[in-house]
Amino acid sequence: MITACITLHGGSAKRMEILQTLKGIKDQLDKKTGCRQARIYQDADDESKFFFVEDWPGEKDLDEYFSSGLFKVLLGLNSILEESLEVRVFGFFARVWCVTSLPVILE
Repeated sequence: MITACITLHGGSAKRMEILQTLKGIKDQLDKKTGCRQARIYQDADDESKFFFVEDWPGEKDLDEYFSSGLFKVLLGLNSILEESLEVRVFGFFARVWCVTSLPVILE
């Protein structure tokens, strides 16, 4: 299993917009057979900071998601965030446990 954790820090003025977008993406992922589970967490000390956590069965499913329109919607939130969003991936790759941060490249 592979877990992707996306960190978003949007400031109090954009908090509801970010949360609504994350809920919409989560609803779509819940219907998608490749995603095992998607969760939204809020930082206990900063209500404008969110963690969007997704569990995927394998690299192929995650790669398909990263190239999907749904992920592009998530990347679109970057324009209203106070800090660039961060994508971290946890899982077994080639039988080695690793954690990696992926650079987010906006076109």
